[in-house]
Amino acid sequence: MRNFAPIQRLIGLFLALTMAAMLSAPARAQNSDAIYQSRANDVVLFINGVDNINQVFAPAFLAAVPPSQLRQVSQSLTTQYGQAVAARVVSKQGAFSGQIEIDFPKGVAEVEMVLEPNAPHRVIGLLISGFRQSGDSYAAVSRDFAALPGFAGFAVAELTPQGPRPIAGHNADGRFAIGSTFKLYILAELTDQVARGKRKWSDVAPLNTKSLPSGITQNWPKGAPMTLHSMATLMISISDNTATDNLLFTLGRDKVGERVVKSGHSNPADMIPFLGTREAFSLKMPLATQARVAFERSDDRGQQRVLSDNRDMLYTMQVDPALLLSRPVYIDTIEWFASPADLVLLLSHMHAMRDDTMLGIMGINKGVGPADAGRWRYLGFKGGSETGVINMTFLAQRPDGRWFAITGSWNNTAAPVEEDRFAALMARAVNLALVD
Repeated sequence: MRNFAPIQRLIGLFLALTMAAMLSAPARAQNSDAIYQSRANDVVLFINGVDNINQVFAPAFLAAVPPSQLRQVSQSLTTQYGQAVAARVVSKQGAFSGQIEIDFPKGVAEVEMVLEPNAPHRVIGLLISGFRQSGDSYAAVSRDFAALPGFAGFAVAELTPQGPRPIAGHNADGRFAIGSTFKLYILAELTDQVARGKRKWSDVAPLNTKSLPSGITQNWPKGAPMTLHSMATLMISISDNTATDNLLFTLGRDKVGERVVKSGHSNPADMIPFLGTREAFSLKMPLATQARVAFERSDDRGQQRVLSDNRDMLYTMQVDPALLLSRPVYIDTIEWFASPADLVLLLSHMHAMRDDTMLGIMGINKGVGPADAGRWRYLGFKGGSETGVINMTFLAQRPDGRWFAITGSWNNTAAPVEEDRFAALMARAVNLALVD
């Protein structure tokens, strides 16, 4: 299952230039904050049509992003959202690098901006990483989910001591393929086994099972030793499938299946026996048609027999990635399934574990751009995608200390889904959860 770590893009174009040595260069300005704010104001003027391009942007930036392209982007922004109103600094990572927000009548652009370390401190890097709509609402998000081709749904809930408190949703109880988001169930089981003293995060296990990308460990030598912490980190942060399968079988397929039940899943049979990624890939291949049909027609015990009886074939047969990428392939039968409401319950279950190591692993990949992520005290993420399938799931803590589960899925058995379109919808849901 593919790694899905989108950075929300506005109009499909980003303006950026490699900024290597700049970030470590010493600041020589007397007041870098004032200079940074002043340049943000200059960007607003440029967006609104002021001819200040050579004063605002460094020559190296203009060599990489031609002035005509910059003007085209500015015109597109003002056409869609109106004249820029003002810019403000949200956060800074150095004297001359950070995040700004630019207000428009119809929304707020989230922008990463880096300036030259030396005078005249012109813009050397600019990235539009997100856009928040003005006057947005969960009702509007629900309408946009309903408009997606295929089947889509989401759920937002506050996590309270009494359990999840639903806030918004659309098709929240619907059955969805969730792609690699299933890996959260494995992380939950590992966290519980560590808490009960059965394992330690530092325990070492060999890489005995190979899967396909996404990931990196499929290219490592067989038997390479890895800590359970490293396997879990790769499984969640880059959706490493080989690390996932080895962690699954180290913990025990049955134990992870029991975790599905304990989390409150509405239909555990949809997830049991708990498939490894290599098994799922292989079952989708034409050479495994007989095994696939038997798997689809069997109950849980029968499915387990299919996996056991065909183990050698499933782990040695040639898998054609092009087939899996070209169209949706059995996404309604050979997959991991959960409703948005099921995933809210899982996040509530994991949140109750109060494990800092688990939260640290989930927080490596934020799933949204820096501006969106920066408004949360904590943001953990896991997503999943394959052709016709996408899910994004967030465990988030607001600055006021309240915790939220935010999750959404989109399935289309007839065609690929639009990942950027879905990511924009989920970013809106994440931002709305910050507002009472």
